[in-house]
Amino acid sequence: MGDAANVKPFPRPRGLPATRPAPGPTCASTPLPERAYSRPEPGIKQELCVGYSPDRRPADRATTQNQFSRTGNMVARHSRASRSLAADTSVVIHYHGGRHSTWQVAVEIWRCRHALVSFADSKQIVIAAEVAQSFGLDNGAFSVWKQGIQADWPAYYKWVEEWRRHPGFDWAIIPDVIEGDEAANDALLAAWPFAKSAGLPVWHFHESLKRLARLAGEWPRVALGSSGQYATVGTPRWWGRMQRIMETVCEGGKPKLKLHGLRMLRPSICRYLPLASADSAGVSRSIGTTNWGGCYCQASDTVKAQALVESYESAQAAAVWAGIPSQEELFG
Repeated sequence: MGDAANVKPFPRPRGLPATRPAPGPTCASTPLPERAYSRPEPGIKQELCVGYSPDRRPADRATTQNQFSRTGNMVARHSRASRSLAADTSVVIHYHGGRHSTWQVAVEIWRCRHALVSFADSKQIVIAAEVAQSFGLDNGAFSVWKQGIQADWPAYYKWVEEWRRHPGFDWAIIPDVIEGDEAANDALLAAWPFAKSAGLPVWHFHESLKRLARLAGEWPRVALGSSGQYATVGTPRWWGRMQRIMETVCEGGKPKLKLHGLRMLRPSICRYLPLASADSAGVSRSIGTTNWGGCYCQASDTVKAQALVESYESAQAAAVWAGIPSQEELFG
């Protein structure tokens, strides 16, 4: 047995209630009525039917059978529809980025969901580790690119080392230079001090497809990052580049590896791509900055967070790549 005195706990969030928040709608379980899971009384043959009651009269059985005949037909139709839907869609892991305006908003967005925490603003990692189903670590390269701040990769490695053994840890994005050349990004891949299973390499849209094919053959999962002349997600030029990308990493429309879409969690984007996971900070950026617009006023930031995050979570990825969406599909 280990020595409990030598155990170093993970940091805990400050300001949160002493106990974990109650499960949200995505992980709450509604208790069944007592009759639904109570044991049958001795001597009573329990029938496999909805609303069964031990004191049901025999005369009611014909009515029950008719009800179940209709129910069975509905279930069969629903099952066929579900199989048809499953053939076209795939469950994508939604990673919601921060930083959130308050810890209440952070809890509302991350509770029982998946979080992405940037090293550029890492204070809320303790909240993600406490309430999220799982979390990924972002190297902060986007902030370096947009804000012109200096990257500190040794400090990032130290941060990853602190959190990579947490049960909720999924992966950490390997350091990259968004507008850098392939040699610079390959050097950062070579310097990665952890196992491949803990790292997520990034391929940038302006880089060669040859490098993408090489990464796809060497890593179990690759992140796709928009950059260069394809930096704006969702433009016709961006979709044209995506066509070439999918032709490189897919066989018969099916990906050869797990794909993560950086800034591709928007429903109008991810539903057409065979992504295993995607991320976005769209919900976080929309909280505390703007209202709904018009005459509608949000009740609170947490209410708006709940509405927005459910909108993002409702979209799923495509099971296979079927080509560039039509203009009608993209823009209605």
